[in-house]
Amino acid sequence: MSQSSGSDDPLDAWAKKGKARASVSRPRTPSPTGSGAYDDPGSVGHAATQSNRGASANPTSGSQNTPRTKRLDSSAITEDKRNPEVVAVWKRMAKTKNAAHLPVDQFFAENMPLLTGHSDDAVVARLVAWAEDKLDEARKELDNHRPQLEEGKRQAEHVMSNPFIEYTNRLLSAGVFPSGIGKLKDTHSTQFASLDAGQSHTSPDMILVKAGHGVPLCWGDNDAVAELKWALDFLDEEHGTVRADAGSEDACMQLCKSARYIFMDSGRCRVFVFTLFSLDQARIYCFDRAGFVATKRFNWLKDAKVFPRFFYRLYTLSRKQHMLPGVSSNPRSENIPVAGCDDTISRPDQPTLDLLWNVIQTAHNYLVERLQLTKEKLAQHCLRIVASRRVDPTNPDSQEDLIHCLTIGTIHPFISRTDSLFGRATRVYRVIVEEDLRNPNSRPTTYALKDVWRQAGRRPEIDFYDLIARYCRECNVDIDEKGMARCHGSLNLAVPPTNDSSVRWDASLHATKWGISPDTQRHHTRTLLTPVGRPSHDFESTKKLVAALYYVVLHLKLAYDAGVIHRDVSAGNILFVEDPTSAVPGFLVDYDYAEMTQAGCENFNKWFPNRDRAIWEESKTHLLEWTGTFWFMAIQIIDANMRRSAAAPVQPQTLRHDHCHDLESVYWVLLWLILRHTKHTHPMADDACQHVFDHVGASRKKEALDDEESCVPISPDQSYAALRQLFFDLATLVDAQNSRGFRAKGTRSAIGFEKFHNAFEAALQSEDWPTVPDPATAYVPIPASKLAINGELAFESQSRARSASTRTGSSSKRRLEQPDAAVGGSASEDGSRKKKAKTVTKGKVDKGKAKASA
Repeated sequence: MSQSSGSDDPLDAWAKKGKARASVSRPRTPSPTGSGAYDDPGSVGHAATQSNRGASANPTSGSQNTPRTKRLDSSAITEDKRNPEVVAVWKRMAKTKNAAHLPVDQFFAENMPLLTGHSDDAVVARLVAWAEDKLDEARKELDNHRPQLEEGKRQAEHVMSNPFIEYTNRLLSAGVFPSGIGKLKDTHSTQFASLDAGQSHTSPDMILVKAGHGVPLCWGDNDAVAELKWALDFLDEEHGTVRADAGSEDACMQLCKSARYIFMDSGRCRVFVFTLFSLDQARIYCFDRAGFVATKRFNWLKDAKVFPRFFYRLYTLSRKQHMLPGVSSNPRSENIPVAGCDDTISRPDQPTLDLLWNVIQTAHNYLVERLQLTKEKLAQHCLRIVASRRVDPTNPDSQEDLIHCLTIGTIHPFISRTDSLFGRATRVYRVIVEEDLRNPNSRPTTYALKDVWRQAGRRPEIDFYDLIARYCRECNVDIDEKGMARCHGSLNLAVPPTNDSSVRWDASLHATKWGISPDTQRHHTRTLLTPVGRPSHDFESTKKLVAALYYVVLHLKLAYDAGVIHRDVSAGNILFVEDPTSAVPGFLVDYDYAEMTQAGCENFNKWFPNRDRAIWEESKTHLLEWTGTFWFMAIQIIDANMRRSAAAPVQPQTLRHDHCHDLESVYWVLLWLILRHTKHTHPMADDACQHVFDHVGASRKKEALDDEESCVPISPDQSYAALRQLFFDLATLVDAQNSRGFRAKGTRSAIGFEKFHNAFEAALQSEDWPTVPDPATAYVPIPASKLAINGELAFESQSRARSASTRTGSSSKRRLEQPDAAVGGSASEDGSRKKKAKTVTKGKVDKGKAKASA
C-alpha cells in the first residue's frame, strides 16, 4: 500500500494461473515504487454498523488473488503497440472479463435501474418525437452508404459519425435534461494525451464531453466514449464471447482502454461506452471493477427508444442519487454527474475550505512547503468523501461514526492511484476530517484514506491491523511509538447505511455485478489510516533509507509475533513518514494480502468473537498461494510456483509463505532502490535493475547472489563502508536461505529476525556513511528498444521460459567476499588488498555491535 503512484490491475490470464500480483512499470523498465495501497455528503454522528466492517461473504474462503499492477509512473500493460506480449495480455484480459450480452431492456434494468414503481416511458416517447427529424435525416444519409456495405467495400468509419452526432445532440437539447449536460463531438482525428507517461496518444471516435469544454481535454470530463467500426462487431453473440480474429480483439482492447482512462481520471464506480457498426447497428457497454457487460446488438435507426432512454438515464439517475436525503447538493467537479458517478463524493463549501486552509497553515505548515500548496490549489482539488472513524482510536471494538474527509493535494485530490481497469483500483488520499475543524482546541490529524474495491471473498484488511494493535496492547507495546501503521476505521459502501443515518448512498452502486464468479465480485471499501507516507524512492540519503527499512524489519517482527504474515513486502508498500517531526523514519503498509499464522487465528478468534472466524486450515491453504509483487518475491516462492505451474495440476504446492520470505523481500527492495536511484557499481550499469529483476523466474536473482558485484553493488569508498557491509550481510543471509549461490552447500538456513535485525543495527551504528548529501536521483529508464517484459507479463512468459529458471550463474564471476574497506582503486585489485580490507571493515562492524550491546 503505498501513497505514491500505485497499481493493481487483475490481468486474468495471469491471475488464474498464478494467483499472484506483479507490479508493472513504465514501458521501458519496472517501477513499482508506489502503490496506492493505504490500502460524502451528508451529516455525521451516526455509527457505522458492525456489518460494514465484516460484510464480506466468508472472507476466508479461498478467493482468487489478483495480480499486482502498474503505478502512475509505470505502464507496461497500456498501449505500447511495439510489445506484442503487452497486447496479448490486454486481449486476454478483455476476453476473460466479458461477463454477458444482455437484451437491451435487461441491460437498463441491471445497470441503470429506475426507482421501484417509476417509469421513464413517457419521457422517452417525448424524446423520440423531439429528435424524430434528425433520426430521419440520419436514415437517409446512411442509406447512401449501404450499397458499399452490402458489396463488402470498405469505407471510412467516420461517415457514420456526423448523422449520429446530429441526432444525439438534438436529443440532448430537449428540456427534460438538466442544463449544462454534455455534447457529442467527433474526435477521431483528435489526439488525446495518454494518462500513462511515455505512452502514445489515443483518439476515440466520439466523446460525450461536458458543456463548455473544448477538445482535447482530460478524460475525466468525458461522460461517455463511442467507437465506430465500418462492419466489425467484435462480440460473438451466439457464443457470448469476444471473437477470436485479430481485428475483433484489437477493437475490444481499444474500447477497454477508453473505459480505463475514464475510470482513472474520474474515479467513477461504473463507466458507460458504446459502439456503432454496420451503419445502423449498435451496442452499449457497462464496465465495473470486476468485468463488463454489453447489450445485444440493436438497430438504432429502427429501435428509436434505445438511445433516448440511455442518454436520459445517463444524466438523470446520478442526479437523483446526489439528491438522496443527506447527500450534498454540491456535487464534485463534474458539472452534471452521470450514471456511475460516486454518490459519496462531493465538493466542500467555501466556509469549510477556509477552515481547512487555516488549519493547514497553523498545524501542518510543512504541507504548504512540500506541496507548494496555495489556497487556490487546495480549493481546486479538494473533495469531501464519506468515511468512518472509531470513537476510541485505541479500541478495535469501538463504535465507528460516519465522517467526512477533506482531501489535500495540488495536482490531484489523491496522493496515489492505481491505473487498473479491473481490480482493486486503489486510491489513497491525504485527508483531514471535516468534523475536527470545528474543534478549536484540537490539532486535526492528517490521515491516509485508502479507497479500494476489495474482493468480496477476501478478509477485510482492518482485521489484520486490529489483530496487530490488540497484540501490542496485550503486550504493553506502544504501537505509535514503534511507528506502525494503525487503522482508525473502515467502511464497506456495498452495505446500505442504517435507516437512522442521515448520510445516504446507493449501496448497489458500490458492489460490482460483472465478475465472472462470486469470488471475483468486489466491494467498495474505505479505510482510514495513520501515518501518511511518501514513497520509498524519495529518500533524502542512503542512511535514511536504511533506517526506514530497519523499522520495516521491526514491524514485520511485531506483525509476526501477533500472528500476521504480510506477504507483499515491496518498494511500494514501504513508505517514509511524511510529517518531518516524526521520530520514526519509515513504516510498512498494505495488509490486503496478509494471512494469519495458527497463533494468529487463535488470538483473533479469542479477541474478536463477533467477527468472521479465522480458520487455520483455510489460512494454511492461503499461505500456499502465490502472492506478492513479483520483482520482490523470495526466490523460493517463485521457484515453488514455477515448479507447480510446470507440473500442474498434478503437483500440489507444498511451500508456505513464511516470515523468512518477507525478510528476503526487504533485501530485494533495498537492491532495487539502490540500482535505480543511486550511483552504484553493478557491472550492468544503467541496465542493472532491468537485468536483475527480470521477468523469467528467479534465475537472475540467483545469478546476482553468485556475483559480488551484482549483490553488493556499493562503492568501496570508506564513506559507503556501512552500506556495503549491510549488503554483504543481507546477501549472505538470503543466499543461505536458497538452493544455490556463493555459499549454498548443505541444508538451507531460513533467515531469522535476529540476524537480519542485527545487520541493520550494525550499519546504523557505524560512522561510515557519506558526510555529504546522497539523496535519491531520478530514475532514467533504459531505451525502449531494450524493453524487457515485466510485471504482469511475468507469468505469461514463464511457461515458455521455464528452462531459464534453472540456469546457474557463470562460474567465472567473482564470488562474494567480505566487503572492502576504504582502499584506493578497484575492490578487486589483488588478494592482499582484499584481505586487509576485510579485516578493517569487519573490525568496524564489530565495534558498532559492541557499542550497541553496551
